[in-house]
Amino acid sequence: MSSKISNWDRDNIFKIMEGHGDWFGAQLLRLCQKADLGTLEQIRLGFPDHVALFEAWQKADYFEYLRARKRFGFAEMAAPDSGAEQL
Repeated sequence: MSSKISNWDRDNIFKIMEGHGDWFGAQLLRLCQKADLGTLEQIRLGFPDHVALFEAWQKADYFEYLRARKRFGFAEMAAPDSGAEQL
């Protein structure tokens, strides 16, 4: 089994964390959300990219999110919706 994150999962981390998807990668990202720190570190041993992406999502920090996207090679990804209305 590959520890690589799919392009779709990276592009749609917010949807996945809201419950979308039943494939392994989506379930693994949501498992990270339920894990305590010790378990998260164990998950990191096998799936470091998934945990890093989860942590960027968890921080909800825009710049950390962009850095994670760049690290994973998705610089072209749209920024997360800030919730502000577009004029």
